[in-house]
Amino acid sequence: MYKLKEILHRLHQQVDDEGLTPLDNWKITDYDFMNDMEFKPDGEYTFSLKTPDIKVFHKKGHGFVVHDKARDHKETFPTFHKLTEYFTKYEQEWENAPYR
Repeated sequence: MYKLKEILHRLHQQVDDEGLTPLDNWKITDYDFMNDMEFKPDGEYTFSLKTPDIKVFHKKGHGFVVHDKARDHKETFPTFHKLTEYFTKYEQEWENAPYR
């Protein structure tokens, strides 16, 4: 028997996942790029990075969404190319600053 809290969580998850593209439907080159950047699949729709805490997913009709929890920032990119440009220019904060 399910608990009410678990049922509500599943319903909320279904609403959140509505319109998202499953990772299995991403272009293989885009999927490989995310893996090369050390992002790991996190569920059916999202790539995640632990440090910094970033999630990336594709929302149909909107584009690629980056949710950077470390900076409390969310941004949408219409194409994967724009997403790659964002990560190329991403300034990461280092615990131990290298090369200084």
